[in-house]
Amino acid sequence: MKTVDEMIYSEHGNYKEYLTLKSKTAKVELGKLKPRISWKKKELIKIIEKYQNQIDELINVNKEYEKDVQTVVSEYSYRRKINSLLKKHLYLSVFWDGDDDAYTTWVYSGEFEGGVDPNDPWCDDHFCDSYEEAYHRCLDYINHHNGEGE
Repeated sequence: MKTVDEMIYSEHGNYKEYLTLKSKTAKVELGKLKPRISWKKKELIKIIEKYQNQIDELINVNKEYEKDVQTVVSEYSYRRKINSLLKKHLYLSVFWDGDDDAYTTWVYSGEFEGGVDPNDPWCDDHFCDSYEEAYHRCLDYINHHNGEGE
């Protein structure tokens, strides 16, 4: 971009004309620049918004991945807790294999015959969708066992 002095070079005869022409030219150029500056600011805001939206999206995905990691950590902790219960309570049985079409964990108590004993509090409902659920099912069987032994 040219300076005002470069624009008006040799278009004035004395200092007063120079100052008048410089002021007039600068005001005209200001009038041209203000809309350009405004437009550039709006463009910059759009760019910032675009990148901020992308950053926000990445942050949301990141949070989901972090939740997934925490879920897995939590589920594995429940599996370790179940294994600990199995060592202490030999009447508990847990099958980790699941079904053909679902990842289920099956929990049984040896106190009841088969899987459909009407005295079994979980009669015919031995599958669990998570290790956390299976752990609580084990605790239910332990509480039931301790309640009958008193």
